Amino acid sequence: MGVRLRIVILCAGFMALAIAVRAARLQLVPHAKLAAMARRQYQAVPVMQARGQLRDRNQRLLVASANVKSFASHPQKIERLQQSAKMIGRCLHQKLISKLQTDRPFVWLKRHVTAKEQVCLERALHEIVARGESPLAFFFRHESARAYPHGLLARSLFGSLGIDGNGIDGLELALDQELKEHDVTLELDIVLQTMMEEALGRAHTAFAADGALAIAMDAQTGAILAIAQHDGSIRMRAITDGFEPGSTMKPLLALGALHEGFHLNDRFWGGNGAFRIGRHTVKEADGHAFGWITLERMLQVSSNIVAAKLALALGPDKARAIASRFGLGQKTGIDFPGEFGGKMPRQLKGLDLASFGFGYGLLVTPLQMLRAFASFANGGYLVEPHFQKKETKKERIWEEGAAQAMGRALSIGPDSTGILAAVDGLQIAGKTGTAQMLSDGHYSHDRHIASFIGFARDTRPVVLFVALSAPQGAYYASKTAAPLFHEIYEKIALSLGLHVAKQDAHK
Repeated sequence: MGVRLRIVILCAGFMALAIAVRAARLQLVPHAKLAAMARRQYQAVPVMQARGQLRDRNQRLLVASANVKSFASHPQKIERLQQSAKMIGRCLHQKLISKLQTDRPFVWLKRHVTAKEQVCLERALHEIVARGESPLAFFFRHESARAYPHGLLARSLFGSLGIDGNGIDGLELALDQELKEHDVTLELDIVLQTMMEEALGRAHTAFAADGALAIAMDAQTGAILAIAQHDGSIRMRAITDGFEPGSTMKPLLALGALHEGFHLNDRFWGGNGAFRIGRHTVKEADGHAFGWITLERMLQVSSNIVAAKLALALGPDKARAIASRFGLGQKTGIDFPGEFGGKMPRQLKGLDLASFGFGYGLLVTPLQMLRAFASFANGGYLVEPHFQKKETKKERIWEEGAAQAMGRALSIGPDSTGILAAVDGLQIAGKTGTAQMLSDGHYSHDRHIASFIGFARDTRPVVLFVALSAPQGAYYASKTAAPLFHEIYEKIALSLGLHVAKQDAHK
């Protein structure tokens, strides 16, 4: 073999080796630009997957997943951009040119199209393909969306999902991980929920109120049986918003006073309707005037003056400690996002301490007050409220005898402020509360929160909180919240079979 031939063969070998190395590098060590191109070509497209169902305590379906269609495009496969974008855009009421002029391999044009949009898009697809468009350029994709068998019922509670299927508020957010894996059973009773929402709607109209809300809980377990509001808000105000509780604070301090050595038959001077504290005067609601009355009588007639004197007798430290013991100023731990923990005053003295006795100067949630009153019904336990079925969490905060004594003291009698809350066949125990609302930093004389919290004694302890925001006309809770409580609790009793024997009804 000649020298020239050997040189040619050697050069050819080197060239082949170089080509092989280059090919190997392209296959084994991706170039950044090539890798980017590959990523664009095979971009992952998120599609909403089916989530678990929500069911009530009796396994009735509340929220489910349903199949829906979304509409998308492969922009690189479009052959007649202007014409196709115009026709598709008419169906979606969008200008699509800029969205489709991209090097991305996949573009969503509309997630969860309506039935009307689907019909329009199907016709448009048929027409643009007939005119020469690629059948691969535009297409539908199947996805999953939430369906609500009961319409708008409890929708603020259930919450909503983002477009890619993650919970963004309400129970969809609180139970997001569980719902991605399995169905979830709630403590909610959809029958009670329906009746509660209907009653709130009627009360909202009848009293021309800004809003109405209610929440019912099993006092023994903390299970939330129903929760509703009628004010147009998407927040669950019973959990996320604070208010000054007014006279519903009085039983809490009274029970704490029993623990400190006071007795229900201790007598206080009612001042004949006026009690001076420095330059200020505490008065009774609606012009009432009382002389000597017992602590138990104070609860029945809702005396502001005796409640103020009780708070002053307890002192600031004990008054705050009693409120904290009931869980006020603390989150309850409920399985729901955005819970407000409330706000307790840092200092209490003089008029501030006196008014603390009848529910001013602190912020609480309806749920906190509901839980506090539950301790009167369940023998002195503070329970953890919850929506999802789970083991009960509770701790004893008061002796059983003291809690039962307070339940008896709160029993509605002929001259109780809550007489309109009474339910035939049940011994209702509860308390009215009427608190002035703040407006521009001052307490309003014509805007109030009217509330009632109560439960049936000597039967399954279901505790119910109801409130009306700024009711018009006769705004006192005795005239507004008490009859609303009556209407809802009567339905709860019928639905759950709550009753006591006639001989026990007025124990």
